[in-house]
Amino acid sequence: MKKLKLLLLMALVFVVILSGCSNQTDSQEQDTAVNNPKEVIRVATSGTYYPFAFQKDGELKGFEVDFWEEFSKRTGKEVEWVLTDFSGLFGLLESDKTDVISAQLTPTEKRKEKYYFTDAYNYSGTNIVLREDDTSVKSLDDLVGKKVGIGTGAVANDIVKEKYPNKEIEIVNYSSAALKGNYQDLEMGRLDAVIAQDVEALIAIKDEGLKLRLVENPIQSGPAAFPVPKNETGKALAEEINKVIAEMHSDGTLTKISEKWLGKDITKQVK
Repeated sequence: MKKLKLLLLMALVFVVILSGCSNQTDSQEQDTAVNNPKEVIRVATSGTYYPFAFQKDGELKGFEVDFWEEFSKRTGKEVEWVLTDFSGLFGLLESDKTDVISAQLTPTEKRKEKYYFTDAYNYSGTNIVLREDDTSVKSLDDLVGKKVGIGTGAVANDIVKEKYPNKEIEIVNYSSAALKGNYQDLEMGRLDAVIAQDVEALIAIKDEGLKLRLVENPIQSGPAAFPVPKNETGKALAEEINKVIAEMHSDGTLTKISEKWLGKDITKQVK
């Protein structure tokens, strides 16, 4: 009987010790999770720019979405998307509501005065778009006195206003949500021309079956890069993104993403 009581007592002590160890382990795991949360990077986009970042069936897809998924895999950082209209993207960056903008942006001199930009992850041009039967326009100068559709916040606004500050060219702005409407308005004669990125315009024309064409020579061409805040935190983030961009250029991942979404490689500068 005494032996039975002793065995029961020893078993009870053993259970208590195991329970204590388990609780201690759980506590340590909880403390680790609290003290070492997965780092989050907030990425802002309009989510309406096919094929770079657009929503389909409630899910964000596209060239830039694939880039950030790859960035997450390579850095261990969790990407948190912040969606707003294109015209409000820089406001999010300035108010610390996002860490970086992903929207096929050109690092103009004016923009570089306020923000740091990463290295290029692809290249594109800004072109004049006309109706197929319109042969009257061959350059920006030929748009004087005409009505031109441009996306709100697009670099084309600065190009036109810098050369024609007295509104010699009438600009009609279209928000991200209604961006395809400018091509339809052009085809129907409500606009004389549209100025847009070449890739965007070509895809819209193909998908919608529009009778439009691009003027052969772009009025501007250059890299697309990610802007970050112009401070030490932004500088460090840009360096981290640059490292991933370089890796993805080197191992061909960027080329694969480009060919997947555009059918061609736009990640290398055309010389």
